[in-house]
Amino acid sequence: MKKKEAVKMIKRYLNGTNSAQERHWVEGFFLEYLKKSPYQAPISNFRRVQQEMDEAIAQNTGIPIHSLKHTPFYKQPWFRQLSVAAAFILGGIAIYFINNTLFQPTNNTPSHADLILRGHYKASLQMANGQQIALKPDKRSLLIDACGIHYDDGSTIRSNDYPDHTGRMLSISTPRGGQYNVVLADGSRVRLNAGSTLRFPAAFTGSKRDVKLSGEAYFQVNGGEEDKGKNSFVVHTRGQDIRVLGTAFNVSAYREDGEIRTTLLKGAVQVIAGNSLLLHPGEQAILSEKGTLTKHAVSDTDALAWSDGYFDFMGKNAAQILNELARWYDLQVVYKGKVPNIAFVGKLRRNMPVSHILALMASYHVFLQVEGHQLIVP
Repeated sequence: MKKKEAVKMIKRYLNGTNSAQERHWVEGFFLEYLKKSPYQAPISNFRRVQQEMDEAIAQNTGIPIHSLKHTPFYKQPWFRQLSVAAAFILGGIAIYFINNTLFQPTNNTPSHADLILRGHYKASLQMANGQQIALKPDKRSLLIDACGIHYDDGSTIRSNDYPDHTGRMLSISTPRGGQYNVVLADGSRVRLNAGSTLRFPAAFTGSKRDVKLSGEAYFQVNGGEEDKGKNSFVVHTRGQDIRVLGTAFNVSAYREDGEIRTTLLKGAVQVIAGNSLLLHPGEQAILSEKGTLTKHAVSDTDALAWSDGYFDFMGKNAAQILNELARWYDLQVVYKGKVPNIAFVGKLRRNMPVSHILALMASYHVFLQVEGHQLIVP
């Protein structure tokens, strides 16, 4: 990209008129610099920072400062959503990038963090006899029906030509760094997040449809309220059961996270853990490690961010975010020090290199290291 085009893109970023793709480009450069040399000196005068940014742009482009008509970054709506530390860093990075880094020759040697692979479609299927079948990574969905087990393109994995297949239990598991979709025998759709397992029958019989989940999954259940309880769908997780009265909900039940979160998007579900709670759309039940079941109002887009290809940091502490990153990038979190107890905001795409994620964490003064497949908290 030519220098003038890049600077125009930065101006649009400051104006708030850039496209999503341009925003990712600019923020990617900011994060790349932060990764290589985290800026820690506080900048207390935001107006001075803005003036220096304008002067730097003018010097690089020849455009007079008075023509740079934009809302100062410290008055931008997104600025108020950042922590003070992150705002300091952003201002410093912008100045450095425009003056020194953006148009300088770069070293193309990737860091170790750049080589860590992000997650993709990957899973294994365990048959009733214990046989493990590695599912093809170029496929994204597994279909179970009366004829057998297939990929979404119709190719057969296993046909139902054996006796009494209806009583057989199957398990689909995604490793750390994997995700996959499965359509159950009743037509219900399930998307599994990384490090998750769903156990289910090859065919549902009787008046109850039972599945067991560890990890996280988004369910779109076929049938529900119209069945009047005659064909109920129940999701069993560690410490609780979810009786489905509607169609769309998300369950996060990772053991390392401690609590279990059930978020309803459509219809109704009953969460049972000692006592029971009835959820309506936009509500989330949280089962704490101590067994306390509570209900809260939430945004369904936050709960489903992972399914849409995003990390959502809203309201999560550093430990929860580290667990989420470790599952997606197939890393093991190693604590040598303590993680600051701070809240994060915002969303990031899950296809970003882990080095960019680490740079963002550094902007919150959470400095991490990657060694091999370990994510180290110094």
